[in-house]
Amino acid sequence: MTKMIKILNAILFGLIILGMVTFLSIRYLKGHHAPSVAHTVIILDRSGSTTNQCASLVGMAEKSLSLSSINKGSMLVVIGTGDEAHRFEPVLLGSFPIPHSSRIIEGKSKIEKAKRDLLAAIADLCEQVTPSNDSPIALSIKRGIAQLRSFGCKNTDTCYITIQTDGLETLEPYMVNALRSKQPKKKRTAPVEKLDNTGIDIEFCGISQTVGNKLSKGKGKRSPKSRSAFSNTIEDAWKQTFVQPERVRFTPFCPKAELPKTLEPSNSGAEPTGSIH
Repeated sequence: MTKMIKILNAILFGLIILGMVTFLSIRYLKGHHAPSVAHTVIILDRSGSTTNQCASLVGMAEKSLSLSSINKGSMLVVIGTGDEAHRFEPVLLGSFPIPHSSRIIEGKSKIEKAKRDLLAAIADLCEQVTPSNDSPIALSIKRGIAQLRSFGCKNTDTCYITIQTDGLETLEPYMVNALRSKQPKKKRTAPVEKLDNTGIDIEFCGISQTVGNKLSKGKGKRSPKSRSAFSNTIEDAWKQTFVQPERVRFTPFCPKAELPKTLEPSNSGAEPTGSIH
């Protein structure tokens, strides 16, 4: 009997030790292998080159809120392309924490309302955007990448940049020359500095959503070539500017959402606007 009690005590002691090791291992893994947090930057080309800009901007934001990789702490940043008055630096329109909850039932309605409020705030911001004759798209993407890196997006993560634009750059020399040149792709000079999108998915949307070809002031005047013959040139040229061109894709039309009712500025949750440097 005594021997049996000793065996049972040994088994019980072993189970206690196993339970403690398991508990501590879980705590350690949670602390050192936390799930990655995805962040998104949306860039609005302020040249007015695409149709339904605000409805598309809200549609892009709505799509970003439903990404499977969104987690607690994910951020959504909306910026507009710059102009000569801002030294072509992009303008910060708003920075928002993305509503998220791990609660299946209790927090669902609250999160859905927070998402609707966020989309309404973005719609309100879009209505206040002033148009520009410039399209410094590459510089805006470069600053967007820097913003994502500041949030902690590493080369092994998946973060996102979506650009609503017709793709016609007016500042970056390689892109301006590539879009105006008749040289075949193989004979073009490579860009001096490529955009490092390692760990970042890039999507251009609205390439076919154009209001027509415009001429912009300055050395980056837009080509009057037909859009149907020009779209492949745009895509090829842009892919050449990225370190990981396989993570760059083009969508003819941006997602379009019904514009929600605007909110009072105090309810938007956005940070103050300004240039990104």
